[in-house]
Amino acid sequence: MNNQLEEVKMLLNIDDDSKDNIIKFYLNKVNEAIRDYTRIPEDEELPTILLSLATFKVEGIMKAKELNSNNQSQGQTSIAPPGTIKSISTGKTTITYQDTVGDTAIFNFGNKMSSDSLFSKEEKATMNRHRRMRFY
Repeated sequence: MNNQLEEVKMLLNIDDDSKDNIIKFYLNKVNEAIRDYTRIPEDEELPTILLSLATFKVEGIMKAKELNSNNQSQGQTSIAPPGTIKSISTGKTTITYQDTVGDTAIFNFGNKMSSDSLFSKEEKATMNRHRRMRFY
């Protein structure tokens, strides 16, 4: 995870250790969601492509948090992290993306973090190549 931490810090142009704990928290959560979706055990290393996916997800989360804190200090509304889907309709295909983050937001890292709200269809397709079957 140290490589992921350094990569996120590089992408965000962070030179100090002031945000290491929050970055580690989000890396753990995203890696856990990837493992949950793919069923790759904890003792096994994630493939490089999935580690990169987690790194870019955390970068987006950190940028959204920074933007939200800047907006709140200026009295503006919060913005949902990129790719957060509010609703999908199939008749004449409509996808609505969430604009604001509220108490009922799908994308709430503190309480719930599901692969449905975190990963896009394309990202799930990438993870599907590494997904394991369960035998009961």
